[in-house]
Amino acid sequence: MPKIRNFSLPPDLTEALVEALEVLPIDRLMAWAQECQPGGVMRPDVIRAQVNALVRSEGELDAGLLKLLETEGPYRETISFLSLAALQEYFEPLARIMGRERLLLGLLADPRDRVQEWAIEQVQRPASSGTGEGFPREAVESMWAGIEERLVYPLHVDLAPGKSLEGPPSGLLDSLEKTAITGFAQQLDSQKKKVERLNRELGKQKQRYLEKLKQQSAAAESEKKQLRTELEAARAQISARDKELGRLEARLAELSQRIEATVAERLRAETSTLVRKWLGEPLETEAALEAARASAQDLVAKAEAVLEAQGRQDRHTGNRLELEKRLTALRETRARLVSALQNAVTPVPQLRPTLGEVEAEIGRLERLLGVAARAPEVVSRLLAGVNAAGTWEEVRTLSQVVDQMSEAGLLGGPEARTVYNAVQRKFSLLQERTRSFEGDNGWSLRDTLFRNKPALLLLDGHNILFSLQDVFGADYENGYPGPLARQRLTRIVERLVQNRSNLRVKLCFDGPDARSVQVSSNVSVEYSGGTGRDRADEMIVSRLLFKDLKTLDQKVFVVTDDRRIRHAILQSGAKFVRTDLFAVLLADFGCLN
Repeated sequence: MPKIRNFSLPPDLTEALVEALEVLPIDRLMAWAQECQPGGVMRPDVIRAQVNALVRSEGELDAGLLKLLETEGPYRETISFLSLAALQEYFEPLARIMGRERLLLGLLADPRDRVQEWAIEQVQRPASSGTGEGFPREAVESMWAGIEERLVYPLHVDLAPGKSLEGPPSGLLDSLEKTAITGFAQQLDSQKKKVERLNRELGKQKQRYLEKLKQQSAAAESEKKQLRTELEAARAQISARDKELGRLEARLAELSQRIEATVAERLRAETSTLVRKWLGEPLETEAALEAARASAQDLVAKAEAVLEAQGRQDRHTGNRLELEKRLTALRETRARLVSALQNAVTPVPQLRPTLGEVEAEIGRLERLLGVAARAPEVVSRLLAGVNAAGTWEEVRTLSQVVDQMSEAGLLGGPEARTVYNAVQRKFSLLQERTRSFEGDNGWSLRDTLFRNKPALLLLDGHNILFSLQDVFGADYENGYPGPLARQRLTRIVERLVQNRSNLRVKLCFDGPDARSVQVSSNVSVEYSGGTGRDRADEMIVSRLLFKDLKTLDQKVFVVTDDRRIRHAILQSGAKFVRTDLFAVLLADFGCLN
């Protein structure tokens, strides 16, 4: 049970205190919470819950809550106005009117010590056993007697009980009554006159408004008649227009029929004249075509007859003709199979074996007939093989074949790039399907460029310029890649890595003076210095063999076709990229535009 100044409240007063705090203004409760419980939740429902918990807990109420009860508690204005003697005199009537628990709660929260001590005595005393509806008559009479004795007479304002006062002079009440009645009568007359004046003014205003309303009604009626007249006139005009429109539509239909008949007649006449002029030549051409078809069939039949005769005459010639005819049909079939393999995203399993059988038969017939295979057919076979490959290993094997054929000079630059492009596309399809990364031959460099991974890219500058003559040949000077070609290669490389800050590029050239030029944040051009051949190659090899501690685990890619550098690449663990494959990557990333 809570305590007020070390006095424990009984359960009925505790519940009365809870009810009294429920109706306290929320702004006062929030002010108490800000002062006494800083840092808590400042929601009204939470604050009221905290107050109820404090009231129902053991312990004395804090000073802030007592101060709040002293200023905002039950019947504070009434209790603070009365003295202790008045409170003692009127306690029972006030308890009946206000409620004994709430009155005692207000007395216990009073700051006057004597009032609180007397309230504690009343709490410990049993309550009076008065029952029944309403208040006891003697309590009401005692209350009114006290009010008349203490409040009616102006000479005695102390509410503390005392000796009975003598009544006022006998004529005082009569005088006060007459004066009050006279003043009230005068006020009533004044109010009556004011009401009459207002009624007259209201009557005049009503008359003015009635006259104005009558004028407006007359104007509205006149306007209504005018609008009705205009509406009738408009309806009559619309009806006349409808009749005229029907007449015109009938006339138009009649004229349309006449025009159609006239046009049809004229068209027949003109067509009969122009058909002979326009269709004369086409008819002659068609007749010539029919004659040509008949003659062509005759010639074909004649040629076939001659060939059959020649075959009967010369068995060797006939056999060769049959083999050539079969070879032509097989070549057409191979072309269609290759086209299917080159364009198929998911070729059927039987497509590649059938192509192999057809090519084997074509090869056999070509050997019998002494026909040599052509290089574009090799490229077509490589493309077909790459497109038909289904695993990483198959594609890697074919790309190694392309490397070997390019190094042996069996494939030119454009042809090799065509196959390399197909290899890169196939690697991309395999990665999309398998969600794995197993390919290489430039695929890891493509992934590094695409994902902006940390890596070092070493470029054998002059080797690239010489190998990609179809790309940089326009910038040659006297048949040699000079400053213009080097500048163009530098610009292309800058474009390749301009948005790839994790990739560093070193472009290596031969030069008499050993120097390094930083052309951008991640691109530098380095010249070997010294004399002799292959100085840039030696600089690249030295960089591969002698790495510093910061770059030991860094990926390194070297673009060159030089065999000596390739051998050093294999020893250092760097990745080797051919120049034709590098050209494919440059084109894919839009750097050659």
